[in-house]
Amino acid sequence: MKAVFQACKEYPKIINHILSSLSKEQLEYHFFIKTEDSISKYIKKQLEDAGKYLSDEQIQSTAEFCRFALAGYFLKFNYMQPKPDVDEYVNHFEWIFDDLVHWTLESRE
Repeated sequence: MKAVFQACKEYPKIINHILSSLSKEQLEYHFFIKTEDSISKYIKKQLEDAGKYLSDEQIQSTAEFCRFALAGYFLKFNYMQPKPDVDEYVNHFEWIFDDLVHWTLESRE
């Protein structure tokens, strides 16, 4: 994830061109298809490590929420001037993401 944000910081004209040239539907399709599996696997791993269970529907709902949050975080980064430090920005998102997943696990006990 840091590599993607770093590329956005280093090549803003190219990234803005890509974001402007694709339709909203194309961007959403590629973003959500590419991240769906990774986020769901992460949540399942956290469940396994914690010895917890969520239904497939709960996992998908949590993953969907996380995908929307990541999309917003990505878009915000691309329009921020000046661009923040990539490591700090991504670490902050990971911290929020981990807390969300852990909160979801705890609230389902």
